[in-house]
Amino acid sequence: IFGESREEETFFPCYFCPGPPEVSCETCGGFTGIPCDTAYRATCENTTAYACQPGDPSYPDCKDECAIGCEEECASWVCSPTPGQDFCVECGIDPTCLPGTECYDTTCTTGTTFETKASCEAAQTCIDYTCHEFECKLCGGPDCLEGSACFQENCLDTSPADNKFDTIAECEAVPCTKYTCDRDEFECKECGGTGCEVSTDPNSCYQQFCENISEGSLYDELAACVADGCSEYTCDLTVFECKECGGAGCEASTDPNSCFQRFCENINSIPGGELYPSLGVCRNDADTNGCTPKYACISDQCILCGQPGCEFGSACFNENCLETGGFPNLNACNSECSSFVCDDYECKQCGSPECSEDEASDPNSCFAKFCADGSTGPSYPTLESCKRDGCEKIVCESETTQMCYECKSDYIESLEGPDGVHYCDDKITYDNIGSCQTVCSPPVARKDPHLYLPHGGRADFRGADNVTFAML
Repeated sequence: IFGESREEETFFPCYFCPGPPEVSCETCGGFTGIPCDTAYRATCENTTAYACQPGDPSYPDCKDECAIGCEEECASWVCSPTPGQDFCVECGIDPTCLPGTECYDTTCTTGTTFETKASCEAAQTCIDYTCHEFECKLCGGPDCLEGSACFQENCLDTSPADNKFDTIAECEAVPCTKYTCDRDEFECKECGGTGCEVSTDPNSCYQQFCENISEGSLYDELAACVADGCSEYTCDLTVFECKECGGAGCEASTDPNSCFQRFCENINSIPGGELYPSLGVCRNDADTNGCTPKYACISDQCILCGQPGCEFGSACFNENCLETGGFPNLNACNSECSSFVCDDYECKQCGSPECSEDEASDPNSCFAKFCADGSTGPSYPTLESCKRDGCEKIVCESETTQMCYECKSDYIESLEGPDGVHYCDDKITYDNIGSCQTVCSPPVARKDPHLYLPHGGRADFRGADNVTFAML
């Protein structure tokens, strides 16, 4: 009965493992009628072993003693299918994997099984990490619960295998974290991180530049994003200064009049406007004269672009201060723009308060006579050239004061000439005060004049009664 022959094995009860999910050893041989093709001998005393088969009162409790060897080989371990349980369980033994449970009826039957707990754990298949929303998450964990979009998209058996990882280190090594250039604020940010939080808002940083990025690319490292030139520079045309979009003086803002909105967000609305990859490129852009202040020629006057009279957005600014318009400096502007005229013995600039265009309707005004279209009076590009041409004269007022005055002085202006003409019009005028004084105020000696000789001597002058002496 207890021999080694096949017949004896067939007679003597042995135990075999039906296989998952039936992981409990059953008897074969003996009186069972079940052949022992692959079986394990009993591990109990012979009498007990002989009785340990169906029909005996001791069965099946006796298997606890007689089928130990079989049970050790027959055990089946699987990864717990319960979300969040990242450990191995024994089929039919663990409370969560008893017959009737999904674990037993599905995982133990069709899933990957292991003969020992150690082999199950060594396989590292119980834990799945996945990359979702640019962050490594544990399938079934708090951030990727069963039923969530994270779990349904990444953790099911039908989910892409290349987005499942046995360890969080493997997930992070992909890498899962990505960086993007937030082109609304011209700043590199971590997708899902501060300033670019996960959001469903189509206008958010996350949706525009992480989920649905259409310009640029995602970066594995922040440094790579920065090196690729996320920062942009612009010319702030209100002060003609190059600034970093989102940086000092041009901070991110929703104010439509801010530097950021005008010259970063809406730069394309400005003729010739563009963003630059560096401060140096902005400062040396030939099309904008390097973002340096410009001058506009308005009514024969040079006005600094951006200042009162030629503010940003005005017709003056749009016509003269954008792209290649305007003048790079005041001298260049004056040489082409400013016009000086001679009016009533005074050099005046066309368009200035002294020769204002506002008085153009008065035919006797400075502007109407010399600056308006069709006027015939000579004009000069600079004040100096006007003066050199002899506009501003000196006259001797001999009637009352016997003194020399500028023809444009208030005193001479108050002395109206015949028929309302200027006082100087019918007088001899001089180019300088010295020439005038020689004639207008000659030196005179009366009564007892004294002579001071060149070498320090002194003498009295002997005159004659009623005689005039001329002295050179």
